[in-house]
Amino acid sequence: MKNLWFALIAVLLISCGEKPKISENIMVGGEIRNDEIGYFTLEKTPTPYEVAIGKTYPIDTVKIDTSWLFVQEIVGPKGVYNLTYGDEHFQVYLEPTKKLNINFDGTDVLNTTEFSSDSKKPTRYVVKISKGKQKTPPSTLFALSEEDFLFSVDSMRKSFDTAIVEFITDKPRFDKQFLKEESLSHLYGTYVQMLNYARIRHHYNDTLEDLSEGYFDFKKEINLNDTNAINVSNYLMAIQLLMEDDLEEIAIQEITTFEQYTAAKFQWIDSNLRVQELRDYFYTSALKNYVKYDFHAEPDSIIQLGLTQINDSALAASITSELDTRAHLAAGKPAPNFTAIDTAGKEHQLSDLKGKVVYIDFWATWCGPCKQEAPYLDKLRKSMDGENVVVLSVSIDDYRGEWQKYIFEKEVEGDQWYVKGWKSDAAQQYVIKSIPRFVLIDQQGIIVEANASRPSTKAAKEAIEQLLEPNA
Repeated sequence: MKNLWFALIAVLLISCGEKPKISENIMVGGEIRNDEIGYFTLEKTPTPYEVAIGKTYPIDTVKIDTSWLFVQEIVGPKGVYNLTYGDEHFQVYLEPTKKLNINFDGTDVLNTTEFSSDSKKPTRYVVKISKGKQKTPPSTLFALSEEDFLFSVDSMRKSFDTAIVEFITDKPRFDKQFLKEESLSHLYGTYVQMLNYARIRHHYNDTLEDLSEGYFDFKKEINLNDTNAINVSNYLMAIQLLMEDDLEEIAIQEITTFEQYTAAKFQWIDSNLRVQELRDYFYTSALKNYVKYDFHAEPDSIIQLGLTQINDSALAASITSELDTRAHLAAGKPAPNFTAIDTAGKEHQLSDLKGKVVYIDFWATWCGPCKQEAPYLDKLRKSMDGENVVVLSVSIDDYRGEWQKYIFEKEVEGDQWYVKGWKSDAAQQYVIKSIPRFVLIDQQGIIVEANASRPSTKAAKEAIEQLLEPNA
């Protein structure tokens, strides 16, 4: 196989005695032994900034011929790409004008993968780091005692940094910025692990002793304005976790709404972040969470305030884009129609309920918060009995059978409809990103609130009753 590239490139580039030209694109080739799929995909991993502005890279499908061989040009920037073959995933490093030869057995992908040609060394490094992380999954790492955990994460980081040193020694002219960011990723990745350990370790082992008094001293070492790490995912995650930890101390006493929580994030950003690129990123992150999970179709005072603090026009535009996807759900807009089925398999349309006030509960059988609201929803339904109101539960479970089983076993009452999963027309039209979500629609089929109050609050019943008043 070592001569595979020469044969493949010769066929592609040599014609009538012309001098071979060096391709400006990325070249991938190789052999997938025992292939039964016929293709694999490659997709560039976007930077955190690219994710924030909504940038995506095209997915390239690489076809494997009947002889198990493949060769293809890829158009894209240098960097880490995700390779997906069936249910298996791993990362490779690709660069324009460079070649990467990939070989593995389709029946045992991760244990048989080999690389050769131009980009083999950075790819081997990327794979080595990935495998190192897989050796210590959260279920193992967070179940350790404090002493063993600290030893483990320290050893892990040292092994990662050793891999960088070995790579630099082997290929000294490689992209210095990539290596610098990799080193910072290992550093801040350690802090992320330590912050997460403090949060969720009891989920894996509820017999662990309380953390020592000095455990959180590492927080002081985290540079909140590290300009070299702006594109490092672990760095941004470490800052995010620090902010959430700091806000958690006041959340129970002083924060009761998502609006207040977002405003508290703004204050934290203003107090701690001086680098404008970081301020832009975290203002954008806070606003997107506010728009998505508190559901906003129009800018309110919080959104307008946040936008004034973002200097980056692309990030600001990404907020506007999020709002635009929900504009059709603003108060006063016609409620999007959708089709669903009931427990008997009978088909229904939302438009069939026109003439009545409709209070929709989007939920799923696996959703804990949804189940917590269920008794209040049932109470609200019964209190509206005899009124011109439909309290409608719409499940977005992936599997109809699981939903039906739950309804029958729990003897759930009321109007029960089903639409298939997050990608259903109903979930897409109502931009369901989290559940439970409640929607209030008036008798004319017009949206009153696309993110209505939960049934556990007095505001839910009051809003429905207001629509039933004669002059409403």
